[in-house]
Amino acid sequence: MFLTILRSIDVNIYYCAFTFHLLLLFYGLIHDWYGGSVKFTDIDYLVFVDAARAVYNGQSPYSRETYRYTPLIAYITCTNFFFNLQIATKMLFCCINILAGKLLNKILEMVALIKIDHKNSKEKQDNINMYNLENPIFRDILVSLWLLNPFSIVIAARGNADVIPSILVLLTLYYIIKARLGLFKRRKYLIYSGVFFGLAIHFKLYPIIYAVPFIFYINPYYLKMKCSIYKYIIKFPIELFTSLDYNQLLFGFTSFLVFSLLFGFFYYLYGWTFIYEAYLYHFIRRDQRHNFSPFFYLFYLTMDPSNKPFDSDLLYKSIPLISFTSQIITVMFAGIILVNKQECCMAIFIQTVLFVAFNKVCTSQYFIWWFILMPIAIFIYIFNNIPQQYNDKRSLDSYEIFWIIIETTTPISISLILWLFAKLIWLYFAYKLEMLGNSCFLSVSAPFFFFLFLFLLDTFFI
Repeated sequence: MFLTILRSIDVNIYYCAFTFHLLLLFYGLIHDWYGGSVKFTDIDYLVFVDAARAVYNGQSPYSRETYRYTPLIAYITCTNFFFNLQIATKMLFCCINILAGKLLNKILEMVALIKIDHKNSKEKQDNINMYNLENPIFRDILVSLWLLNPFSIVIAARGNADVIPSILVLLTLYYIIKARLGLFKRRKYLIYSGVFFGLAIHFKLYPIIYAVPFIFYINPYYLKMKCSIYKYIIKFPIELFTSLDYNQLLFGFTSFLVFSLLFGFFYYLYGWTFIYEAYLYHFIRRDQRHNFSPFFYLFYLTMDPSNKPFDSDLLYKSIPLISFTSQIITVMFAGIILVNKQECCMAIFIQTVLFVAFNKVCTSQYFIWWFILMPIAIFIYIFNNIPQQYNDKRSLDSYEIFWIIIETTTPISISLILWLFAKLIWLYFAYKLEMLGNSCFLSVSAPFFFFLFLFLLDTFFI
């Protein structure tokens, strides 16, 4: 009975994911019609629709105030008008969510090959059959963490577009790993990965933080220390560029070319407005509400230029720079450290969590950026921490695989439960602030939430 249930997971998770997305889409329609002042549909989706209407009528998407995204999102949202269906683009986002699950499964399959090959060659043995590719149950359970994740389902069904850059990051990772495994089509896969990486950066700037792990992963010997630490530090600025091999340059050039072509094309169409609204605005943005950022309360106190909590003008003006600098240094350092251990997937996961945790603006849809990478990170975590009694076995049955997941991921589960609990507490005070008008700004300043982010990361490092 137990084995039969496990064997049916592969089919059931996709049916369940499709059903949940469909139910939420129709629930959203009913809720928006009869639900009162708090709508189910994301306010950003209404902005997308207005911008798409402008494009459909031959105008600029930036004629819609507060549209601060790439014009491609407005073009995609034009499907609402092509099909005369107000949830057409929401349906597209939901389909992308489900396709991301299939892509995650493929990535997990390739990561398993690399991890097993690395461990077997390191230990000179061939006894690690835990991730036997003939038994996909383990991968399916992990993929369900994305497909059946209430956050990802709700955010897609509400009409948020963050799943698009997220799946583009997955496609980049997929082809980079495929290039690592492939011998004859490696450069073709690197070109594909560069195309998707350029697209991802065009949609959202945050994927640019993955450039460092990707470049290091493409060439495992890049910037390896072959001399004393003092000489290495002196040579580092020069070696940073002169040590790049052809494959790294091919990936970087393709990414830059795709981003530049899109940038130039939309600048030609919409001018400076495109550059400011799609990119520059996000560097100066300050959001004093619905914000999980640890800098939230500080920015709230400094929203009014006449109300300076600090005596120093220099300190007041440098607040955004301090927040941005701490974020970038932390993210880059984590990426370099982990990718040097040949953990590219774990590196970009940790980078994403850190980027979101330290970001000066942090809303719920940003969690999608690392939720989509979490199944891969947990997969690697389990592989690196598998109990010895299982690791020595030639093969494992479905029941043992299930208990490996439960036993090994207990610390992660506890961390995620605490993180979710903190999020719910924050949402309670945010509701009192925004809907009831209660003065509880300090309660939504999120320091406890931020520390639980760090606690979650610490769990993955144990």
